[in-house]
Amino acid sequence: MFKPCSAAELANRYVELNDFGEVSEIPVFKEPIQFMGMDKASLEAQRIANELSNALGTSLAEIFPSPFGGFLDGQVIAISGVGSDLKKTCCEALGGINACAWDGDLDDEEDVWDDVCCKNLDYSKVDDCPFVYEVDAENLAENVMECARAGQKVMAESLSKHFLFDFDCDRFKLFPEIYGGFASDGSIVGIMRANQMDA
Repeated sequence: MFKPCSAAELANRYVELNDFGEVSEIPVFKEPIQFMGMDKASLEAQRIANELSNALGTSLAEIFPSPFGGFLDGQVIAISGVGSDLKKTCCEALGGINACAWDGDLDDEEDVWDDVCCKNLDYSKVDDCPFVYEVDAENLAENVMECARAGQKVMAESLSKHFLFDFDCDRFKLFPEIYGGFASDGSIVGIMRANQMDA
């Protein structure tokens, strides 16, 4: 992260916007870890993250509107030490699975993975900015959308195996999403945003 914080601090920011939900209802951020600064990432990840951050600029704070008002937290991130299981890699990077968020509705610990989602994306499709919801794109300022598309271009050109990591929105109403891809050295670089679901 360019602005390092703890998992607890990030979880509290998610909740504080619109006084939405409880930290215990977020399916990750279990462990009291400290997210490291971008200078701890590989040189290749740093290069891409800096290009992405520069492309997005201050508009990153206005790309993700909450359905309840205000704008959701968004950050450029890098993940090192990526394992073979993308779901587990992202969850571990975010402080681990918070089983309390399932509210006792788990017959087996492995059942959590049914509610963790990863799907392939393609950032090269210029008519579609994957990390801006279509309903939001219509209402965002033109300069904000221009910055979003500039960020998308960096990701399309510098990352491979593009993906979205998120959670089952039928079960969870507050959770992080990662729109990412892989750098040539195997690191993940992308945008992490909060999501508040209104239904």
